[in-house]
Amino acid sequence: MSAAAALAGAMIRVELVYVGTTNYLTGMRKPEPGTETLYFIDNPVTVFGDLEIEKAMAFFDEGNYTGAKEKLAVLRKEVPEPDIRQ
Repeated sequence: MSAAAALAGAMIRVELVYVGTTNYLTGMRKPEPGTETLYFIDNPVTVFGDLEIEKAMAFFDEGNYTGAKEKLAVLRKEVPEPDIRQ
C-alpha cells in the first residue's frame, strides 16, 4: 500500500516525505521514540524523466521531430544525472 501511495504521489508530482531514523532499538525491532526525522525525497519521475522520455520518443515515432526535440531539451536541463540526461 505504501508503494502504491508513493507511486501515486510521484505521478501527480506532490512532495514526497519519508519518516526515518538512525536510532533503532534492535532488541525491540523499532525506532527509538522521538528520534524520527522527515526526509524530503526527490520525485523519481522528475529525477529520471522516464515518462517524459517516453513521450518524447512517441513524438519522434509519430514524425513530430520538433516536439521530441523540445521535450528532450527540457529534460536535458531538468534531469540531474549526466548518464541518464545524455
